[in-house]
Amino acid sequence: MSHTITQAETTTVSDALEAAIDRLDHRVEVSVRNLSSRLESLHSAHGLKSSELWESQRKISRMAADREVPSPSEFWAETAEPWAAIFTSTCILAINEELVPLDDAVSRFAESIAIANSNGANISNQMIRTVLKKHLTEPVLAGVPGCAELDALGVVWHSRLRRAAWRKTFPAALFRSAAASDMKIATAQVELAATAPWAHGDRLLSAFEGAAADVREHLVDSLANTTLVQPTGISLEV
Repeated sequence: MSHTITQAETTTVSDALEAAIDRLDHRVEVSVRNLSSRLESLHSAHGLKSSELWESQRKISRMAADREVPSPSEFWAETAEPWAAIFTSTCILAINEELVPLDDAVSRFAESIAIANSNGANISNQMIRTVLKKHLTEPVLAGVPGCAELDALGVVWHSRLRRAAWRKTFPAALFRSAAASDMKIATAQVELAATAPWAHGDRLLSAFEGAAADVREHLVDSLANTTLVQPTGISLEV
């Protein structure tokens, strides 16, 4: 008899939890689709494009030829940081707006669990934490656009910087050992990275890399808050 009761209780927990998860999955899927679409549009509109980076460096080169080039710190304060800040602020606004239905989804999930527990389901906080991690936090983080294009642009930029350093050492580097040649090129690369236009390109890339990190951190923190405290007053301790 005891074994039969345990099976019934287990079935009750499973059915109640699966029903709540199905509803949560549907709401999360819609939110992820909407948030991903908005962030992709903002990446396209305000993210740093390769054409913009190279045009910026060409402009700096022309200014340097006319002895009117801003210092790297001035370029950061007047151009790079404000430019990247537009990307940051618009993405954070989109995240905040799209998290509203996610907040509601988690609240409804918590209410479903509370009702199930009042009927004897006994769904633990650990089970709730596991569900929210797997069915909300992970799908949202996996579903939004990352910074692969920006990372790829950084790789291309560093490759071009190294080629410029190689040209600066040519042909002297040809008559050195491989190790000595590499050291010569590396030294030239460091020197170039501290001068226009490379120093300015580095500041622009750094500004957008920081912006992308800030957006990701805001999303992670917001999801943590969403899954921690519910409007119903139920603490899920996630």
